Amino acid sequence: MARHVTEERELRSLDRRSMYSIFAPLDANERLPRELIMEARRHRTLGRRELAAALWLPSVFLILAIASKVAR
Repeated sequence: MARHVTEERELRSLDRRSMYSIFAPLDANERLPRELIMEARRHRTLGRRELAAALWLPSVFLILAIASKVAR
């Protein structure tokens, strides 16, 4: 029985035939999940956090103005 001697360079290579039987090659036109997430963040509309960040300072000034008028 002939034994195949595996060389070290074959173990490190990603071009082995067995790799293609386990993992399908990536499609160049298909976007990766992290790219989809980044694109979604870029085109995101005004959310709760953005609304809260935009309104907290005017609301603090409004509360201080009402408190100063009540204290007089």
